Amino acid sequence: MQQCSLFGELGIRSWLALPPLFLCGTAGVAAALDRMLAESTSTALSVPLMFGCAAGLAVLSGGQVRWSRRWQRRVLRFGYPVVLLACAVSTDQVLVPLLPMLVVGAATLFVLAALLARRPGTRCGQN
Repeated sequence: MQQCSLFGELGIRSWLALPPLFLCGTAGVAAALDRMLAESTSTALSVPLMFGCAAGLAVLSGGQVRWSRRWQRRVLRFGYPVVLLACAVSTDQVLVPLLPMLVVGAATLFVLAALLARRPGTRCGQN
């Protein structure tokens, strides 16, 4: 049974952009929730959790990338998630201003949706 990616293949630049876009998008969602529930002017982000999830996203989506060179597959596919995990281990909670995070988060979610919605090519369903 062949498994298909929902969004098709990713380019290397798109794959490299996914974790930072995910981080900014989740920070925006956290800021929106904090604004609705706490009425505060800043929010504390659990950076280790967010970077850990971003590393998981990089690992899971690494198989959907059109790698053009063998070294890219070895170095980037496994090195990039390790760098994200190192950021997760080396950081703690971060306090960020609410309004800028709401703006950045909303814009990032639109960019992330546009990145994932475009389909540069897919191998599934073609005979």
